[in-house]
Amino acid sequence: MPSDWRETARRLGVRPLSARSLVLSTLLGSHPPRLPGPALVAVGALFELGPGTMRTAVSRMVADGELVAVGGGQFELGTGLLDRQQRLDVGREGHHDAWIGEWWTAIVLAERRGLAERRAFRAEMAKRLMGELRPDVWLRPANVARPVVNGEVLVVRGVIDRDPIELANTLWDLDELSATARLLSAEADAVTVDLTADDAAVLPRSFIVSVAIARFLAVEPRLPSEIVGVDWAVEQLRDQYRDLERRHGRSLRGFIGDAADRVG
Repeated sequence: MPSDWRETARRLGVRPLSARSLVLSTLLGSHPPRLPGPALVAVGALFELGPGTMRTAVSRMVADGELVAVGGGQFELGTGLLDRQQRLDVGREGHHDAWIGEWWTAIVLAERRGLAERRAFRAEMAKRLMGELRPDVWLRPANVARPVVNGEVLVVRGVIDRDPIELANTLWDLDELSATARLLSAEADAVTVDLTADDAAVLPRSFIVSVAIARFLAVEPRLPSEIVGVDWAVEQLRDQYRDLERRHGRSLRGFIGDAADRVG
């Protein structure tokens, strides 16, 4: 008997999914990011959210511009969320360039910044997969494209005369990243086995595991093998996630395929 999805969510640190976050997670994982209303209602039923709750959430998201109503009773992500989907897609694929030992360095030039501005900048740098060396100085290996940073920031590329593994460990907790990847790998293995039975009861748990992995891969720094080694647990997780995503997607499509008949 598959374990309860609530326990899986607690173990993986995934907060309870509201109707809004469930709609977002479903569409962010869909390509194209578009589904009919009854399908979104059916997904809500997997998590014991009633049709009225889901329809209200969809209506509010349309009003807020997070969703766009298109023909045939379908809804798609608003343009403001497409960048978020792209980051998730890039994290899932994990593509990066060969590394020649150079680093991107971003240095904040503004002398005075308020607390809100500093917090917003920190969040932006996390999205760009930069690591904080000290306040206002951020680094990462230049095996990805130049980080696009807003505001008064100087971004330069070059060699840093310091052991790259030591420096990376200063910027990120590599042991913790590896441990998290191994935990998620174990969860992916377990739920993938259960998904082979095409049992809809497994879908809430595989949904939670998929959300947790996607969020992790979107923010882990995609470091070169020269720093993390060729057996880096994060890359192994990516391979597992691709398989889980295929199986989960097939099962979910089967479940919502007759949503119009099952949900009024």
